[in-house]
Amino acid sequence: MFNVLGHQRISKFYEGIVLSWGRKNVERLLVIIAVFGFFSLTIWIAVGSLKSSEKLSRTLKTLGFWFVSILLCFVAYSLLICSMVEIVHFPQYALLALWGIVLIGDTAKAVSIVTFLGILDETVNYILHPRFTPYLDFNDMVLNFCGAIVGVAFYHAVTQKAFLRRDHWIFNVGYGLIFAVVALFTVGILTGIVELENPLADPARAIQNGHFILSFQHFEPFWRYTGSGIKYHIMAPVEGILLLGVLTSVVHAVCEIGTRD
Repeated sequence: MFNVLGHQRISKFYEGIVLSWGRKNVERLLVIIAVFGFFSLTIWIAVGSLKSSEKLSRTLKTLGFWFVSILLCFVAYSLLICSMVEIVHFPQYALLALWGIVLIGDTAKAVSIVTFLGILDETVNYILHPRFTPYLDFNDMVLNFCGAIVGVAFYHAVTQKAFLRRDHWIFNVGYGLIFAVVALFTVGILTGIVELENPLADPARAIQNGHFILSFQHFEPFWRYTGSGIKYHIMAPVEGILLLGVLTSVVHAVCEIGTRD
């Protein structure tokens, strides 16, 4: 709820800082904070893990998971981010996933549920404020997923616990929600209720004449450039739906293997 209500306020707050300090200065500061934070946490985790761990294989596994989470964030940062304020998705959803895994006690399902909340956040904000972003932002959904991975990776690296799995039907809700979203989008696209793009429609409303419009602009070309020369890619709906489904499935498979500790 906080994410949904605060989404636009964070963007407006950021734009106010940019107007006061200058975009380059603000973006440079954000990158420095992000890099310093990741390196500091990595050193702290690595030293602490190697000192306190009683089982080397588990230490290597959790550290590997942490480095993979950083790599995912770096790839997402390199390909999908057009404004440095977007890196706020990483710590925001990392904290949410950290809280989720403590409450749920299941690694993959915590990621799935937090990813679903990220999808819900972006969808609600698109429906309420389509003028701010003229397309359903699958880029941000993927950034939210990467943040969730960082959160659970941090939990395992710090606690040195093996991947958690709780076999109870209620904890399968996370998977059900993710695949229900993928199924609904797929059925909607096939039936025409969901339109992939409609550049001629009024961008003030995401739902028009019983149709849910995913974008008010065309997605080509593949690479786009900001005014400051930053290259980025906007994910089309089909790309985003498939990638989120694949990533969630991969997390499930990895966690199934990881519980065999």
